[in-house]
Amino acid sequence: MALKTNFSAFVLPALLLGMLGFTFPGEKPAEQPPYFSITFPASLGASFDGRLLLILSKNDQSEPRFQIADGPETQLVFGIDADDWKAENPL
Repeated sequence: MALKTNFSAFVLPALLLGMLGFTFPGEKPAEQPPYFSITFPASLGASFDGRLLLILSKNDQSEPRFQIADGPETQLVFGIDADDWKAENPL
């Protein structure tokens, strides 16, 4: 004799639990990506034009800007143009 199951009886509760952010024991919750928000104080000026660089390094032996090179051991550099960047406004 074949056992009949109601597929929606299992799927719908699982979807609802997922939408509510429920995680099962041993399951890692979804990680949020890194987020950087950078401001500068008005005491440095009203606005700024230039290029903002964010340098990330996994090597703490020297300053990160001196670890930038062409090759596999280089560190990460991200840049964004800052045109008329106002004081106290995040970029």
